[in-house]
Amino acid sequence: MSVTKEQFKALNDLYDYYNRKLFYNLLPGCLVSLVRSKGFHGAFAPEKWQRKVGDALLVHEIVLNANTMDREEKLWHSTLCHEMAHLYIQTHGKELCRGYHSRAWARVMKHIGLQPSHTGLPGGRETGRKMTHYIIDGGPFDRAYRCILENNITRYKLPYDTVSSGPHGPWMVSRDGKGSNKTGYVCHCGNKVWGKASLHISCNDCGQNFSIVDSQ
Repeated sequence: MSVTKEQFKALNDLYDYYNRKLFYNLLPGCLVSLVRSKGFHGAFAPEKWQRKVGDALLVHEIVLNANTMDREEKLWHSTLCHEMAHLYIQTHGKELCRGYHSRAWARVMKHIGLQPSHTGLPGGRETGRKMTHYIIDGGPFDRAYRCILENNITRYKLPYDTVSSGPHGPWMVSRDGKGSNKTGYVCHCGNKVWGKASLHISCNDCGQNFSIVDSQ
């Protein structure tokens, strides 16, 4: 099996596992991808892909930041589920959600065993633009993760771990056009833009500031 197929099959199997355990298989198929950037652990972007042939199906995307996947495994698993909660609201939400981290989203998070908190600590705000969470001891997510750990279910473990700083220096980025010196930027929901260095821009979709993509 190729490196790409092996790694992303495990990632897809993990998505399917938490869909069964935490979301009652109510989430649709979703493209789960990896990026390297700064300033976030994960992001959800609705309807970012479309099937080329056939029913023109629109597909949502969840992005995990490979640069922060050297954390404890349980933590980046919880990031995946945090973004899956956004996907649930996108596909099953019954109220108008004002903002990316709405009250409806916060209810879903608590239902699956993740406590929203803008500080990542008890007592933090449950809604707002910049949000994180902490894991509720003994909650549904905690139990689902422990099941993987205690039964050593290898199909849900990524065969390749991220290496924060490789021996050959920074990324080499190919860009279209001759002599291009534009800088890449990415926001919380995964949108990407190119522009001159030192731009200060924000995303209209998620309201977050764009961060510079690690590149040379």
